[in-house]
Amino acid sequence: MPAVVVFGVVLFGVIALTGCSGSGDEPKAKDLSFPTSSDSPTSTADPLAAPPPTPAQIRAEFNSAIARGDMCAVIEVLDSRVPDVGDRRAVVATYRIVSTSTRRAGRMTGFPADLAAAWPSVVEATRLASVEADRSRGDITDPAIGAQFATSEFDEAYRTVIAWSEAHCR
Repeated sequence: MPAVVVFGVVLFGVIALTGCSGSGDEPKAKDLSFPTSSDSPTSTADPLAAPPPTPAQIRAEFNSAIARGDMCAVIEVLDSRVPDVGDRRAVVATYRIVSTSTRRAGRMTGFPADLAAAWPSVVEATRLASVEADRSRGDITDPAIGAQFATSEFDEAYRTVIAWSEAHCR
């Protein structure tokens, strides 16, 4: 199974699905892979690749999704928009944006009742990761950032959000 990045902007590729857990095909959110600047979307490996989004672009995408009450769009931003992980200021700014945006998403009109129990764990993990990103000055390799997404609470919430997304957004 190829590696898949999940909740990309939340985790900036910190939590990568590197295979299957147990005998089932269910991915584990606790499989950690810490990116380096060579893993950055701006890496010279693909000179034709689009530049990574700026924190302002990520904020605008979250704001638009939240204003529309579109949880699928919120999850899409979480899952697909990754800033330049080699730019420490962008890392810190984006974690702050994600922390604020996940909290706002939980209060938006149209927030799915099915996610009401799980979402607070996503909000708390992103809040704590934002604190750690600030503390480490955006050092994405700092294990304290990834540790916020390696809890059983986040793992359960992650599975719930992904299952909801697969049922309602695809």
